[in-house]
Amino acid sequence: MLELYVANRGNVTEMLQRERLIMILSRGRRILARLQPAARELLARTSGVVQARYTGRVRGRVTAVVELSYGPGGGRVRRTFHIRV
Repeated sequence: MLELYVANRGNVTEMLQRERLIMILSRGRRILARLQPAARELLARTSGVVQARYTGRVRGRVTAVVELSYGPGGGRVRRTFHIRV
C-alpha cells in the first residue's frame, strides 16, 4: 500500500477523482506500474492520506512519480520520490 499525504490549502472542498491523481512506479526509464488511488473528498483547509494498492512483483528501489491535475485551467503538480518497495 502506497500512501500519499495531501493538503488542501484553499477554501473550497476538492474532490480528488481517480483521473486527477496518478502514481507511477518506475526504475530507470522503465514504467513498472500505473496506480490510480480511490477517489476521495478533501475538505477546505484540511489534509489527508490518499492510498493506492500495489500488487506487483517488483521489489527494491523504485521511483514513484505523483502527478495531480487541478483547477479549471488544467494546472499540474508533479513530484518524484525515491522509495523502497
